[in-house]
Amino acid sequence: MRDVHIYCEASIWILDGFFWCLVMAISCPWAAELSSFLDDHEIIQPDSRRYNEETKTWAAQRNQSPKLLLRPRSVKQLARVLAYLNGKELDFAVRSGGVGSSSAKDVLISLSAFDGFEHDPAAETITIGAGQTWGEVDEKLEEAAPGYAVVTAFKLKIHKYTNNIYSGNIIIPNEALPELARAVAEFTRRTKDSHASLLSGPRPRGALGSRSPAGHHDRGV
Repeated sequence: MRDVHIYCEASIWILDGFFWCLVMAISCPWAAELSSFLDDHEIIQPDSRRYNEETKTWAAQRNQSPKLLLRPRSVKQLARVLAYLNGKELDFAVRSGGVGSSSAKDVLISLSAFDGFEHDPAAETITIGAGQTWGEVDEKLEEAAPGYAVVTAFKLKIHKYTNNIYSGNIIIPNEALPELARAVAEFTRRTKDSHASLLSGPRPRGALGSRSPAGHHDRGV
């Protein structure tokens, strides 16, 4: 078992204009236990550049400066880490390729090593690793299948009425008014929703009217 030191506390004194800084290195038992089944490259120390990149949050106040960053490289290793942390009173979080808000006081688990990408041209589907951002997926997709885009799902008939709503005036010619009246009556008859209604009426002459070839004014409804 390797000895893992985490620098997690600092004190500063000012004496005669000079700064004296004492950084206390403490050995956390749980960090040493994690190192017993994780490889060196799966444990990221706070003084590494990768640590800064993968613990950075979208808002500075969200960053809790975790004492340790773990980057498991297989599902098996990830499962072992989660099983271990669930049995401890440690604050931990899992970070994937989302908006970058995950943080924790003790341990942050990064899924960035899960960066697989498989393209199936026949089925026109891709299978991607959970640790990627959509920008990374777009770059790989452009290489594998130029011109394609990712669609996660189509959801049909979620709402009773269409999502496409027109807002504006519709000009109805005079000769179509009887048909319009029948359509309004039919709509009123079959509509049971108290929040649905159809309002119609003639516009003042010249307000929205347009002259038809026969010289008659059309009505705005």
